[in-house]
Amino acid sequence: PIFSVPYLETSWVVLVKDGMNITHITDLGNKRIAVQKGTNSERQLRKILPNANIIPVATVYLGFQKLERGEVDAVYDVETTLKSYTQDKQLKLVTDVVSGKISLGFALVKDNAFLRSKINDGLTAIRKDGTYQKILDKWSNLGVKAAK
Repeated sequence: PIFSVPYLETSWVVLVKDGMNITHITDLGNKRIAVQKGTNSERQLRKILPNANIIPVATVYLGFQKLERGEVDAVYDVETTLKSYTQDKQLKLVTDVVSGKISLGFALVKDNAFLRSKINDGLTAIRKDGTYQKILDKWSNLGVKAAK
């Protein structure tokens, strides 16, 4: 695939039940951690905690369900995804992770330079006219940050 210019920047975080004494990702060394199988999140987690008890799941939502049922101790993914699960729940995000940030862009079929150009031009236009910032302001409670 080819990618558009980034439209968001986010960080990897850990979602745990409120009350768990987890303040840093290294506190999860002997815990069961759900992560979406085959994703950058799984690769990052395996890189920073190679000996962790990683539980691959098909979707982040299934990991969240396992957390609520007590089948795992944490879920690992990006803040923009996991923050939505903390709404009206007894859950918290542990944001002190060492795996860094990730830029998000649109993935396109490799040979579709025309569509990529249109998307990139559209992102440039909405950044220039202020629409992009309005969207970010509206959704900033989910950890959304502008891509550089």
